[in-house]
Amino acid sequence: VNSVTFLTSSLGKDCQEVALAVSILQEINLPADLQPLATFSDTIPSAILGDGADLQKYNISVLGRMKIERLSDYASRLERSAEAVREGVLVLLQAVEHMVSNNYNQYDPHNFVTYTRHGESTPRATYIPSNKNTELVDDNMTETLQALYNYLLADLPLCKIVSSSKG
Repeated sequence: VNSVTFLTSSLGKDCQEVALAVSILQEINLPADLQPLATFSDTIPSAILGDGADLQKYNISVLGRMKIERLSDYASRLERSAEAVREGVLVLLQAVEHMVSNNYNQYDPHNFVTYTRHGESTPRATYIPSNKNTELVDDNMTETLQALYNYLLADLPLCKIVSSSKG
């Protein structure tokens, strides 16, 4: 997501799984709700990230015990059920809340991720801000909301209810 690769790794004697944010950039631009427990640099094979076989220096942030995935990937696995509609609406509202509270003028729907902390069952949505050099359309909040709605609710029963009430 936006020059950051999220990996799951095992650390410590008890091999607890933690989420890592890995990037070749000097500074990993993460939202406040994903602030790292620790950050360090290390040289690792690029093949781990699918970038090739050379050794390269990466910045690595340890995010804690959680699962992180692109919001569109999470949405593609939602089942067609009342619980999935509830969860999809909740994640959509969290994304909207994030958009309103951060007030960026530009959004890329592909930069939204969901994360589920260890011991929790409900995912949360957040936004990984774009790098400064990424060109996005100014004030595209409406298009972004439509894309998120389509990701989360288009194939679920609620979408058919909303669509029929618009007509």
